[in-house]
Amino acid sequence: MGMAPGWYPDPTGRYELRYYNGQSWTADVASGGNRHVDALGTSPSAAPVVAFRPPDVEPTNGLATAALVTGLVGVALGAILLFPLSLPLGILATIFGGIGLRRSSRVGRGRPQAVTGLITGPLAVALSVFALVTLWDDLREAFHDASMKARAATQYAVTLDPAEVTAGRVVCEGRLANERSTERTFVVRLDFLPAGSSDPFATEQVTVTVAGDESERFEVDATVGSDVVRPRCAVESVRALG
Repeated sequence: MGMAPGWYPDPTGRYELRYYNGQSWTADVASGGNRHVDALGTSPSAAPVVAFRPPDVEPTNGLATAALVTGLVGVALGAILLFPLSLPLGILATIFGGIGLRRSSRVGRGRPQAVTGLITGPLAVALSVFALVTLWDDLREAFHDASMKARAATQYAVTLDPAEVTAGRVVCEGRLANERSTERTFVVRLDFLPAGSSDPFATEQVTVTVAGDESERFEVDATVGSDVVRPRCAVESVRALG
């Protein structure tokens, strides 16, 4: 079979490329991106043209390897009761192992790794469940203690009445309940806001001392402009001093 028409390395060596029209070499040549005419080189002997063939790439099975790694790591973490980490790794190892095993039948690689993932994945899940059951009471107690500490740090409740406007001032009244058995003093900061807006036009605070397991009313006021329609109050923060 003859060569197809096209540009080929110049058989004469005088230029980089020479055009072959399918029957003979022509005078059309090129070097450095510039085309020329070379009438003396129209009849060189045709040099064989070797078609480019990309190197063979062996198929891989990355998911099988991923199944192996995640499964083994999941089992190791499950053995030391780190179930928040071993549980997702075990699930991933099982998924990767199933996909990797199917792929191994096509590419001929990764079957041992995929099978290992299918074994270690469920094992990591089982260890995670065992660790969760074993540590459940301790975890529940720790969560309860943390909740009690957080509640003990606050243990108050604030309720506000609707704001009232009188003689150019907006008055906010409310009640603060001390839910601890000891007397405490609170600093209550209130934002004064126009209706439908989250940007306060004023922020004021009041100090309230409340006996244990009791509540006290408080009142805070601020100047309000004539352009503010239906002002309202919102708790900006409450800080317990003791």
